Amino acid sequence: MACLAGLPFRVSAQSADQGTLAERAARSNGDLHLTIDLDRRSVLPFRESIRSADLVLRGIVNDQHSRMTPDGRSIETDYTIATPQVFISRSPPRPGDDPSAVPPVTFTMIGGTVRINGRAVSLRVQQVQPVVVGMELFVLLQAVGDGRMLVPLGAGLFEIRLSTIVPLVRWPGEHLNYAGQDSDVFLNDVLNW
Repeated sequence: MACLAGLPFRVSAQSADQGTLAERAARSNGDLHLTIDLDRRSVLPFRESIRSADLVLRGIVNDQHSRMTPDGRSIETDYTIATPQVFISRSPPRPGDDPSAVPPVTFTMIGGTVRINGRAVSLRVQQVQPVVVGMELFVLLQAVGDGRMLVPLGAGLFEIRLSTIVPLVRWPGEHLNYAGQDSDVFLNDVLNW
């Protein structure tokens, strides 16, 4: 069992022994596309994800930046929502903060694409559809010890497409019951638990 961004995932013994992404890219004949399978046992049920979230928001992704992890074996991507609509925040305001101003929110997820020696190296999570710039999201976030915000695995990530809910996490769970629901009805249900 390996751990990435504080989240457990399974890696086959063969894959685990293949070295860093730079080493693997050097051995490949072209671009390198990798997929990881997250450990389902680490997934929180939807209602528990909401109760444990430090920040619950809605907004449009306006920036993303991918990088290799310090050990060189994985990729993480930071996504920024410049003007989030915050529904729940468990963080107390800092002295001097303007309570009417909501700062941009950046959160980190496993996966992304980086260039290594001229080759595109991509990592994706099998059970999670990709997030892209311009996508409107409803996101549950948890703060981690290093100051970053992470999407808790389980059901913390939804796209709002044409005012309807699209779960971006594809494993079974209560969150899938909201697929196709009106986004305002969904928000009302979720925020009134």
